[in-house]
Amino acid sequence: MPFLFARQVRTPPTRSVRRTVPVGLLAALMTAFALALVLKAAEERSSADTAMLEQQARESIALAAQVRAELTEVHSRMEGLILTGASQEEIRDGAPFRMTGRAAPDSEGWAELAEDGVKIFALDPNAGWVWGLIPEEEYLPPQDEGRTFTITRIEGTQLTARFISMGGERGVLACSRLGDTGLAACVTRMTPWMTSSDLVRLLIYALLIAAPALAIAGLTRALMRVQGGLSSAQGSAPSGEVQGLIGRWRYVPARQKIHLSPEAAALLGSEQSGDLPLSAFLRLITEEDHRKFLAQFPPASRSQAVSCILQAAGPSAGTYVELTGAAEGEGFAGGLLNVTDRILALHRTRRADAVARAVLEAHPGPVAVWDARRRLTHWNRQFETVFGLDSEVVHAGASHDFIMAEIARRIRGEKPASEENSGREIMLAGDVWISLSERRTAHDGCLTIGIDITGRRSQEAQTSRSEQRLAALTSDLETARSDMGELARRLKEETDRADRASRHKSTFLANMSHELRTPLNAINGFSEMLVHEVYGPLGDARYQVYASDILRSGQTLLDMINDILDMTKVEAGRLQITPRLIDCADAVDAALRLIRRQAEDKRIHLSFEPEDDLPKIVADHRAVKQMTLNLLSNAINFTDAGGEVRVGVLRDGDWLVIRVADTGVGIPKNDLPRLGQPFEQGSQRGGRTAAGAGLGLALTKSFVDMHGGYLRLESEVGVGTTASIRLPISLAERPKAPAAAPPTEPRTSETETDEEALLTSDLF
Repeated sequence: MPFLFARQVRTPPTRSVRRTVPVGLLAALMTAFALALVLKAAEERSSADTAMLEQQARESIALAAQVRAELTEVHSRMEGLILTGASQEEIRDGAPFRMTGRAAPDSEGWAELAEDGVKIFALDPNAGWVWGLIPEEEYLPPQDEGRTFTITRIEGTQLTARFISMGGERGVLACSRLGDTGLAACVTRMTPWMTSSDLVRLLIYALLIAAPALAIAGLTRALMRVQGGLSSAQGSAPSGEVQGLIGRWRYVPARQKIHLSPEAAALLGSEQSGDLPLSAFLRLITEEDHRKFLAQFPPASRSQAVSCILQAAGPSAGTYVELTGAAEGEGFAGGLLNVTDRILALHRTRRADAVARAVLEAHPGPVAVWDARRRLTHWNRQFETVFGLDSEVVHAGASHDFIMAEIARRIRGEKPASEENSGREIMLAGDVWISLSERRTAHDGCLTIGIDITGRRSQEAQTSRSEQRLAALTSDLETARSDMGELARRLKEETDRADRASRHKSTFLANMSHELRTPLNAINGFSEMLVHEVYGPLGDARYQVYASDILRSGQTLLDMINDILDMTKVEAGRLQITPRLIDCADAVDAALRLIRRQAEDKRIHLSFEPEDDLPKIVADHRAVKQMTLNLLSNAINFTDAGGEVRVGVLRDGDWLVIRVADTGVGIPKNDLPRLGQPFEQGSQRGGRTAAGAGLGLALTKSFVDMHGGYLRLESEVGVGTTASIRLPISLAERPKAPAAAPPTEPRTSETETDEEALLTSDLF
């Protein structure tokens, strides 16, 4: 745009070129800048060296722990062999050692350094010293990545990490104590005096010094040429008419008037140029900028320079102008420059920066952004918090190497990351694990990203422990399976042997019972004739008593033999019942008639109380009578004189119940589960011994099972016992026996539970 000013302004007085261009000041600034870069380079080199020394110290500690563990294990093995009286050859082969001998150590420790290894010393039972030589390759790892591993005496050895010079090359040496052995493990790594990274940094710093120096030199020459041109033009322009600005303004505070050139008026969207009232000018800019504009002209100052950014209002809304100038005459004058693009770009940059910071803060782990020169530009709070860095370390422009060296100081453990994630996994204080990786960005920048993997590491450790437990459990299961197979084989053999023995027993009992029953019938017959005095009086009354005892004992023995034969038939599966429609109360009454005399002899009250209108059931009359007789016999046998035995028959739903209750001595709870098995009897109670072979309840249970019913016993010691036989009313519709049928009468013990009082067929 052409400049249409014709206003005369005063030209500053002529100055010398040297005063206009402060060459000495520029030289001092360049020197200070160069010195700062040199100090920064030295500081970065020192930080890198410190990190290298710390890494070397960690490696020496790890090596010392490994070697100490191996030497201690060999020493313990050697002492164990000596205690068993092993010879030197056995010690050499068992430890193992390259060679052995007898000699006392030169120092107080149990290990000494030899030419080609370490000697281990131990005392034998006779207080004599035995030594064994372990070669270096047995306890030192091979050299790798320029590292050398050695063992040295601790005397005269510096245990801190340090730099050394070997043959003109620089190296890093760190040693750590091997416990109480008097030795130390050392790690040596050779490192060049000047690495490629150092050369690159030197080149960068040289360019950083050279670039400003060249720029300042060029600027100085340009200023000199401009100054020379102004000096030569000073004679041709008496009042110094200045052109070259986009717009021109002049403001006189005393008159509250401002003069705008046409270009300046166009920038602000005003159709009127020239002298404008201050109020009219203020309407051309936003209200927020009114105070900013007026603040540029304080009443008490005339030497202040004017510089501010204003935003136009009205037709030119959205336009940003830079107002610059200085005092002139009784007012101020200067230029107006359109800076809309620059301000909008600045706003976009700020918004982008705000978005970037929001994105970084949204990341749960540490994040840092570096520019092409590996200088820090952005980071989030987690980057400071996780690594424990303060503002003196983390700030804009901080070196990547310097910050990474600070982070390395806080690392307690490290391991490579997984194959799919290039980087490393580091452990910080508090057992916090961070997966740290770096990625290249546009314009050769770098992005450092950290992710907290503490939970994953804990889960991996737990998974590993679970896998180990599973492997151990699998091994135990395999062993148990093998043992179970062996036990199953033995169990089958024992079962077969028991079955054969049971068959032999049953055969023997059957044969013996048949052989015994034949003479027993004769004994019973003749004794009965004697009792009834068939052939005349016996004479003495005692003969009558003896004959009665013989008859009663013979009948008891015959009943026992019959029970044994019946039990043998049951076990062989040959005992059959003949079910038909019967009156159950009639079968029970028949059993009562057979046993009533025995009850009267013992002065036991025997009562029978059947319910009215009982249905008939399909059952074997003889078996029902026998079951009832067995229960009555047990009740009378274990009831004292003056006691009571009550017999009842009642209906309970689809079941017919035969119940025999006595007031006898009762049955202990621990005897209940085994009653009902063949040849099992209750323990002696009340000073009496159970009569019979222990087959009564077993036969009763077998008969009950054949009828599709079940037997239940309820008892309390000192109170009595109640035995209940439950038979299905319809043989064709046998209801399933409940696991714990409720009693139809109150329990004999208030403290018994259903499980304790109920004895089903599963318990026999």
